[in-house]
Amino acid sequence: MEPRPTSADLAGAYLARTVLDRSGRRVLLKAGTLLTPRVLRLLVRHGIERVEVSDTPLLVAGGSIDQATRDRAAAASADFAQAILDGRGAQDEAAEVARSAASIVSEAQQLRRVRYNLRHLRAYDEYTFHHSIQVAELSVVIGQEMGLEDEELDRLAVGACLHDVGKAMIPIEVLHKPGRLSAEEYAVIKRHPRLGWEMVRKATDFWHTSTIVLLQHHERLDGSGYPDGIRADDVYLFSRIASVADAFDAMRADRGYRGPMPAAEVLAILAREAERRLDGRVIQALLTRVNLYPDGEIVRLSDGQLAEVTAQTPGDLLHPLVTLVGRGEKSEEQVLDLAAARLDIVEIIDERLGETRPPLHMPDRA
Repeated sequence: MEPRPTSADLAGAYLARTVLDRSGRRVLLKAGTLLTPRVLRLLVRHGIERVEVSDTPLLVAGGSIDQATRDRAAAASADFAQAILDGRGAQDEAAEVARSAASIVSEAQQLRRVRYNLRHLRAYDEYTFHHSIQVAELSVVIGQEMGLEDEELDRLAVGACLHDVGKAMIPIEVLHKPGRLSAEEYAVIKRHPRLGWEMVRKATDFWHTSTIVLLQHHERLDGSGYPDGIRADDVYLFSRIASVADAFDAMRADRGYRGPMPAAEVLAILAREAERRLDGRVIQALLTRVNLYPDGEIVRLSDGQLAEVTAQTPGDLLHPLVTLVGRGEKSEEQVLDLAAARLDIVEIIDERLGETRPPLHMPDRA
């Protein structure tokens, strides 16, 4: 692919190759970055005269599953659990869960070349079932990155949609206790994987590769998980994927009994877990596809300034390139590499709602 002159004519194309600064020591823009007029001016200011471009995106920011698809899947999972608790045949509800899972996979396939936009995963009052659907989304995204086939993704999505269904059999006062659980209460909570697995196996003919996710999503590679304390190769791949997605989404949620974790802490925890408890390949697949700070997000920096995220920095999810914002106008000259400037994002500004939120949210109790 021949490099082309850096000019306004390239607006709307995508970088086909990561661009380094003139020293060759620092990434300026990653492959896949959409070339907007602002980004092109940034390249010119840094003396980048020619770039390789593509008319199609490589791995660009912004994709996520449609909200209506999430809501249908959450309702299907809740209806399925209720049918079982009522002692009714759950075949129709099970079929709807399978259809909803397939819809998640279908939409995710359309976003296969797109970085997954965490901005659209929202917190819900109906935590358990909506959390499960978010875990299904993330599981499918991870599965795509790991090269799973469509049929495998369908089965993974079903298991992830239902992974916490056993919590429907846990007393509500324990499940939603606002404070720390006692040892006895935690023992009750730890029953939900087996309860859900047994419930679904008796009521449906879902594939084993789906139902095993319900049983194993709290198992850990070092044997420290539950309910059976199995190790390493005994934890099935789909269960490993759902475990990472579950932990990641749980740490992002504001659960009331404890505050959300900032992104840096979440990533540090995942890095530690990859060494012994969670599958490092799965974690890497997730971090390859998620987009912590989507392009266009307005953020507050650790020095108090406001900025708009301009482009992602490969290998450093926490420190994108940003354009400073002042008095409501963007300053074209004030483009910062947060890592080089030793600045952090401390707050995300939601201009549409007039609200702010902490950097990337994530909990500690599953």
